[in-house]
Amino acid sequence: MGFFDKTICDCCVCPMQGVMQQITDLGVFIDTTSGNQTVVGQIISADNFIANTSEGSVPICNVTGIGGTLGSVDINEITLKPISIDNKGECRCCEDPATNELQSLTNEEVEIEYVGGSNPIPVTGIVSRVGEGIVILAFTFDPTSINRIISTCQITRINPNR
Repeated sequence: MGFFDKTICDCCVCPMQGVMQQITDLGVFIDTTSGNQTVVGQIISADNFIANTSEGSVPICNVTGIGGTLGSVDINEITLKPISIDNKGECRCCEDPATNELQSLTNEEVEIEYVGGSNPIPVTGIVSRVGEGIVILAFTFDPTSINRIISTCQITRINPNR
């Protein structure tokens, strides 16, 4: 990660690929830029910017969020790419501000809208973990269970429930 001169691959796609590699063989749904839950099935592998699933292949650059039966995954065992401060490229103007805002809201309940084709997808949860390009939301009723994994590059609105 890091050889694309701070393009969307560095701060959005590589971190999502890294997370997808850790949640193989679970029942998931994958939200994409097309607005459909493209895949309802299992991630078999995630390499070379393609997620191979039980329902076909999905370019990771189009993945906006992941949900499903992630409750069996320990939130703290998912390794996230460390947050870095970028000096140039798409990461500086898109991913950095969303990541910084979410980092300031760790352990707080928020509503996040993220890209889902023609309509943003709203989801409410507790900001559990934030890494480069990724936020993990926990369910409000169970802060130890994963509600959604979202690409911070695809977020359209963050609404703290203060």
